[in-house]
This record gives sequence, C-alpha cells and structure tokens, in this order.
Amino acid sequence: HGQLHATAVVHLEASQTSVSKRLLGRGRQDDTEEAIAARFAEYEQAVLPILEHFKAAGVPVVNSVAEQPAAAVHADIVKALKSLA
Repeated sequence: HGQLHATAVVHLEASQTSVSKRLLGRGRQDDTEEAIAARFAEYEQAVLPILEHFKAAGVPVVNSVAEQPAAAVHADIVKALKSLA
C-alpha cells in the first residue's frame, strides 16, 4: 500500500441531537433512532481515533460546527485552510 499524504483534514462537528433530528426529518425507513445511535457509536469508535492519528502525525485537523448555516461553515473552513498556507 502507498502512503496517504494529507495536507489537512476537515472535521464537521454536530451534536447527536441535531443530526438525529435532521435524519429523522428525512422520513427514510433506514433512519431510525436505533440506526442513528449505531452510526454515532461507529463514528466514535472508528472516526475519532483516525482524527487523533492524523493529529499525532502532525496533520492539521480543521474543525467546523456543522450546525451553522452553510455559508458560515464554508467561511470557517476557508479561513482555517488559508491560515495553514
């Protein structure tokens, strides 16, 4: 396997409550409270350790609160990435 080279990682943060509300509002059959809870458990077990791995390797992790309007999320990301340049 080749090595992955990352300049930065963008991490969109949102509370389980807000994500659950959004997903349940879509009306999809697979968006049950149990399924959403399982997705959050997988996120905590699989994704968060990967973020820590990137941080430990010196790769900047850019966090943005995804519960903001899309324009604010975009502005946060652009500002953070420009500060890395």
